[in-house]
Amino acid sequence: MGKQTYTILLFVLLAGIARGQGLNLTQYGKSLLSFNPSGVATDNSAGLNFHYRQQALVDGEDAKTSIFTGIYPLMNKEKTKRKGGLGVSFLHDAQGENNNLVTQGLSAAYAYNLNIAQNQYISFGMLVGYFQQKIGATGFTTGSQWNPLTGFDPVAPIEEQFEGERKGFLSLGAGATYYKEDSEGRQLASLGVSGLGLNQPDISFTGEESILPVKYVVHGYAALLRNGAWTIGPEAYYARDNHQSFWQGGISVRRYFENSNPFDVLKNGFVETYARYREGNAAVLGVQLLQPNFAVGASYDIALSDNALPGNAFEITFTLRKPFTKTKPKAQQPTEEDYSLGEVRDFIFKKDQPVEQTDEGQAGEAEDNNETAGPDKNYRLALRKDFKFGFNQAELDEEGKAYLDELAALLKASPNLRLEVVGHTDDVGTPAANRKVSQQRANVVIAYLKAQGIGAKRLKASAKADKEPLVENNSEANRAKNRRVEFNIYE
Repeated sequence: MGKQTYTILLFVLLAGIARGQGLNLTQYGKSLLSFNPSGVATDNSAGLNFHYRQQALVDGEDAKTSIFTGIYPLMNKEKTKRKGGLGVSFLHDAQGENNNLVTQGLSAAYAYNLNIAQNQYISFGMLVGYFQQKIGATGFTTGSQWNPLTGFDPVAPIEEQFEGERKGFLSLGAGATYYKEDSEGRQLASLGVSGLGLNQPDISFTGEESILPVKYVVHGYAALLRNGAWTIGPEAYYARDNHQSFWQGGISVRRYFENSNPFDVLKNGFVETYARYREGNAAVLGVQLLQPNFAVGASYDIALSDNALPGNAFEITFTLRKPFTKTKPKAQQPTEEDYSLGEVRDFIFKKDQPVEQTDEGQAGEAEDNNETAGPDKNYRLALRKDFKFGFNQAELDEEGKAYLDELAALLKASPNLRLEVVGHTDDVGTPAANRKVSQQRANVVIAYLKAQGIGAKRLKASAKADKEPLVENNSEANRAKNRRVEFNIYE
């Protein structure tokens, strides 16, 4: 490394520029406490993330950054609503071949989530961090080591005085993020602002005061194009730090997929690819895979010219995730005798209550969802049928079609009856996937009954996903029983 470079690096240090404050990451969303603390309240998953970046500086010198971040969402008791989030982060940043400047620090953040409209939120976050910087003078040269007659003298003293090799300081930050999600929890738009180093700490290693300026950040994303499982939209990041600007912007493409088969490697999640242009004449390419229990990402910043500053950079991230889903209700105990249509031939609705008429002519009271008759109440009788649905399937077999043929005959013979078909699943898979499959199971039954001549106005499809299991989901046999539809017949 050239002598002039070491001199430049030393002067930069003495000027008090703290790179630990001024990090501008490509995968900034993975290290939330480094750019906007309000982000810890924007996800329903707890996570532990490792983030590594290697950035080329000048004349072959590198800056290497490692960040560990933990996020924990704060949910209500039912785990159906996100109230806020907590975050902690550890930073280690080393510059130069000889670790000439090392920054380490711990940060903690709290954010509150405000629901302003359906699927729209604003989160407000606060951050406090303590950082320590250490200078190593190994390899440094200064003008005092240069003799006009003999040239450079490496054994001459650098003649620079330091109050100490370490400097600790406190940094405060705050931020806010607006974001919008769809019904599946996928983010459709976001806009955030933040300020870091609001207390403007003194980070000088010499006797002269050196105030760290406030760093301001603005970031945003919008899924402008949506087509089925695909979303495409622009994203941008802007930072104003130490009276200098840094920005990057480009296009993100996401492909969502659903797969709740426990035997497949990939489950519900998405693959994201993005391309950006970065301040300093550099291109950015990246990819990310998100799964229910982990996420992994990689990106590369490519300098487009020899004098691009900063130069090439490489980042990798890995996250362990724990989704917080809705609390599952306790399994309903099976009744002593579930109704099957083969036993029920006629339904006689008396003034007081509905009864079933069996083949033997014996009448019994309906066991499920009965209500005392009244001027504004309907009589209901629940029938259950699993149709032998396979895992993640919604196709009718021949036995199921024969069952529905009998049900269609009953409805045709009793024009005053209406039917609600409710789809159910077992507990394998995400809530969104289970809700979709249960709706498909109800829809396929409705479609078959319509084909048999039952009017659409007499039919209704509902989905319960895994919220109302018939039996405990503790074996494959019981899960098969829970993959079912229920029929609510009422006047």
